[in-house]
Order: sequence, then C-alpha cells, then structure tokens
Amino acid sequence: MIIQVTRSGGFAGLLDVFGPIETSRLDASVANELQTHLISCRFFHLPAQIEATDVGADYLHYEISVEDGPKHHTVSFQDDMSEKTRGLMELISRVEKLSA
Repeated sequence: MIIQVTRSGGFAGLLDVFGPIETSRLDASVANELQTHLISCRFFHLPAQIEATDVGADYLHYEISVEDGPKHHTVSFQDDMSEKTRGLMELISRVEKLSA
C-alpha cells in the first residue's frame, strides 16, 4: 500500500507533501497500524470531497491518496476540526511522523 498526504492553505499559504509511504517497507506493526486507521475511518468508502461543517479562509486543506493494489482513492477535505474528519487527521499525523 502507498499513502501520500498533501497539506495546503492556511494563513501562510503552506504546501507540504508527506510521503509517499510504502507500507511494504515499514515494520509490520506500523503497517498494520496504518491499515487499521484506514479501515476504522472507512477510507475507501468516503467521498472524494468531504464538505466542511464550518467555513474559513485560514483552514488547512488536506488531500490523502491511497493505492492498495488495484484500489486507488483520494479524499480531500478542509480541517475544520469536526468529528467527521477526526480519524483522517489521526492518519495524517501518523503519516507526517513517518515522513520526517
């Protein structure tokens, strides 16, 4: 599985890319943790765009792309700190740490 995250926007107009992370190159426990995050947030069943519950020019925008064999899915959303994106933000935090 390959995971990549792009973060953009915010007050400073950031653009950061985390990954790509290839889970086959990670320790099995770390790869399983990422897989668990994806399953728990039902990543491959999410819409391509998650609508924000709040509107703001300074929010960060995220795009998560995951390729798992023949499956490929990308989800974009604004970090409005809502419950519906909490699981995705946890996944992003883990991917960001692995990219450091």
